[in-house]
Amino acid sequence: MATEAQSATKSSRPLLVEVESALAEARIQGHDRLIIRDEAYGMRRKPEVLSVRLQRAFDNEEFQLYYQPIVSLITGTLVGFEAMLRWLSPDAGPTGAELIAPGVFLDALRASPIVVPLHAWILRECVRQVSTWSRRLNIPNLFGATNLDPSFIRDERFFPVVMSAIREMNVRPTQVLLDLNGTTAGPQINLLWPHLAALKAEGVGIALEDFGVGFGSPDLLRRCRSDVIRLPRVLVGGLGLAEEDRIIVGGLIRLAHELGCYVIAEGVENENAARILRELGCDLAQGFLFGRPAPDAEISRDLDDYVALARKRGAQPDTGIPANEFMNFDWAGEQGSAV
Repeated sequence: MATEAQSATKSSRPLLVEVESALAEARIQGHDRLIIRDEAYGMRRKPEVLSVRLQRAFDNEEFQLYYQPIVSLITGTLVGFEAMLRWLSPDAGPTGAELIAPGVFLDALRASPIVVPLHAWILRECVRQVSTWSRRLNIPNLFGATNLDPSFIRDERFFPVVMSAIREMNVRPTQVLLDLNGTTAGPQINLLWPHLAALKAEGVGIALEDFGVGFGSPDLLRRCRSDVIRLPRVLVGGLGLAEEDRIIVGGLIRLAHELGCYVIAEGVENENAARILRELGCDLAQGFLFGRPAPDAEISRDLDDYVALARKRGAQPDTGIPANEFMNFDWAGEQGSAV
């Protein structure tokens, strides 16, 4: 009986993974979306199939960026956007073309020859778009944040690509925030940090993702001098529900500030969480409360609405701060060193 139970548990595990994946994708897509998982879906996501599909997707320009606003919890100002990679695959699935989130293909992408050129494109496109929005809104410090793969950081083209994008798009180095994922980068931070420190010396910001969980630990912050830490949804989501979460988040914010870092809270979905984060001294926030990830055309169309929403839901009540006040980010500080 025990053997049968173990076998049943093992056989149901892939199904549970698919259920979690479908729920995550539905959350990203928003309301009124049908997410289907069938045998054909699984076949299209086998590693050997994904490898071929990714190369074709890059050649056919099937990748696109979605952007999510980042706001100040003090001034209620729109301060930046995080660029998020999406893959619009024309492959005929149950509902036609598929918009695929990175979690599905990131492992295959890291082993693909397109990983460096794709991340170079992401970086340049993010800087170009933020430059346009910065001028339109007259917010000179509006920044764009984008995630980096360790393969791109180690590549000899990394520094020239970032600096040429800054010059060509006529933005300040401080308008570029490079996100480093602790889980993927932590084990090799000694190799990566010299490349990041060179950009930091130019004024480019470095952010540490998933702070407080996994490899995104205080030890990693000690080993590299980041400018920003990102508190993940798993920590922020419990605010207002459990006192333990408030204590943990508050402690991480104080630690970051003592080390001279800004703090971005991710996954802020309700005003109660935003209020608690303000009380704890959190600097910046992003999440559904301020806007879902959306393609650049949609952001451009509704840009003024995002500014108004940031002011309405992000500002500390009765601060007396002018509506056109913006934060003066200065990432360039001590370079630090990996140890």
